[in-house]
Amino acid sequence: EDRSISYTPSSLYGTSYEDCKGCDTADMTPDPQPMSEPPPLISLDPPECGTGSYLDAPSSGTITPGNYKSIKTSGDLLMKPGLYCIQGNFENSKGNVTGERVTLYFIEEANVSLNNNCTNPSKCNSLILSAPDCETADVECGVPPAVRGLLMYFAEPSSISVNGGSANIFEGTIYAPSSEVTLNGGSTTTTINTQIVASFIKVNGGALLEMNLEGAEMVQLPAQIDLLR
Repeated sequence: EDRSISYTPSSLYGTSYEDCKGCDTADMTPDPQPMSEPPPLISLDPPECGTGSYLDAPSSGTITPGNYKSIKTSGDLLMKPGLYCIQGNFENSKGNVTGERVTLYFIEEANVSLNNNCTNPSKCNSLILSAPDCETADVECGVPPAVRGLLMYFAEPSSISVNGGSANIFEGTIYAPSSEVTLNGGSTTTTINTQIVASFIKVNGGALLEMNLEGAEMVQLPAQIDLLR
């Protein structure tokens, strides 16, 4: 079984994988380099949601920023730029999902499953989610109330599963300091341009999983990858 993990750039605070299960046998390229001191912690204030009611989200078509109970797709879904405040879960069950320049704020405990929805190895739907990249207030970019570089913010302990695939694109910071995040590699090389802040991160899959933070829009710049005990 191939346990390849590739990430750019690399840093490691501490000198052992004592609490990192599988790290000692994984093929990690390049090798993590020890740091003399821990990196600064990332602490983010939650986005500011509107005062409107939480609505049922459409399962396909076009959705605009606002307050929603949950999002579950049954067909192609286009998410307009801006802030989405979500009370419940997020799952792309069917169809293609495109959300460029969006911030997803999960205000309560949630189950989030980001799938590639493959009917066979050569036919997969796409899932494209990217954080806002504008430096100043810009209505077209959704900022504010969306947050530059912030793709997802989890206020409560949640379960997050990111399933890789050649048609999937994720860019931005996933801020889930009290949550568990699972990264599942696809049948081919999967590249995730995502900075993840979580209490526990699990990597699965037999194919190559590449984490590349260079050139992607993040809350913390310059971006870095840290394995902290």
